[in-house]
Amino acid sequence: MENEELPNELPEEYQFEFLSHSDYIQAAYFALSSVDDVDTEIVSETMRKRIFRIKRKSIKIIDYCLSELYNELFDDELE
Repeated sequence: MENEELPNELPEEYQFEFLSHSDYIQAAYFALSSVDDVDTEIVSETMRKRIFRIKRKSIKIIDYCLSELYNELFDDELE
């Protein structure tokens, strides 16, 4: 164990997956679609809260991403 050398460099292969605003919008839309047809009158209170939380978060994600995309598109017009 004394003679073992530790690697001086980290492996060069790293994979990063960056998500675009469109990816976030798509994921939020799919989340909204998955709970859209659930009748909140016949599910438990816990499930009802979960559905409303999913809807609230999804709408917030869509709003934020659309605002960012809008600002990218029309940022030059403000100058």
